[in-house]
Amino acid sequence: MAGELVPEMKKVGGVLSSDFAFSRTPYVAGFKAGWFKFTLCTQHFYYGEDKADDPQRLLEAKAIVNY
Repeated sequence: MAGELVPEMKKVGGVLSSDFAFSRTPYVAGFKAGWFKFTLCTQHFYYGEDKADDPQRLLEAKAIVNY
């Protein structure tokens, strides 16, 4: 199985909206080899400034971890 990770959408006043969006949508694929099941994820984090704690980059990393 494979697919894109998309943040949860909420309906506000009849319109779908999200508090967050990835700058580049990550892809996930699940595999099974015998009894071993595993998942791979590709993520191209927001480039941003030359700071390790860029807020957009941190949001993207936390969203992947919480998946």
